[in-house]
Amino acid sequence: VIATKEMGNLVGEGAFLATDRDKRVRKHDVVVQDDCLIAVMDYNTLTQIVVESPLLGLKLLLHMGHLVVQRYINDHIMEHLEDISSDESEQGSDDDEDDDD
Repeated sequence: VIATKEMGNLVGEGAFLATDRDKRVRKHDVVVQDDCLIAVMDYNTLTQIVVESPLLGLKLLLHMGHLVVQRYINDHIMEHLEDISSDESEQGSDDDEDDDD
């Protein structure tokens, strides 16, 4: 399990914002626990929405951008916290060795 999403969330929003066409390909499967309605939208459909309804397209793109930024921030904060925790563990071991003297 990569993530658990609540009702109304997006999956695969990063692919829409990728500038490289090769990176727009979805790489993960979605498995649901309960009955649900899933709307699938490809890049061409999103482009059509932006052309036909610019305000809706803008809202979708802003929401996707927000989710990608939040995920990036959360991932990097977790990485940083893990690094800090690892450093503290190593320092604790060094302190324990110093106490033996």
